[in-house]
Amino acid sequence: NLQVPRYPADTQHDQIDGDYFAQLGAFAQFNNAKAEKRRLENKFSALFAKLPLYIAEITDYGKSHYRIQTINLSRKNINTLCDVLWPHKIACLAKPINAQ
Repeated sequence: NLQVPRYPADTQHDQIDGDYFAQLGAFAQFNNAKAEKRRLENKFSALFAKLPLYIAEITDYGKSHYRIQTINLSRKNINTLCDVLWPHKIACLAKPINAQ
């Protein structure tokens, strides 16, 4: 099981900073990304209260899409996070921070 850190979100970054982020969804419409982010935060409220999610706008070839992602994490922490989410049929991908 994924252990929820006891640190507040503002100090947690120093505890788990890494070269990756977890992508938890990508959507063509911002409102769809916003709704899924809210659903994830409600379903896993204790986890995402300490591990904030945000929506990044990505533009490729003039088209935008919206990615739900975590802060930067170590690959090990992302693997643990994904192990928790996959049984709930939630896509979770580790991506390097320099990836679009």
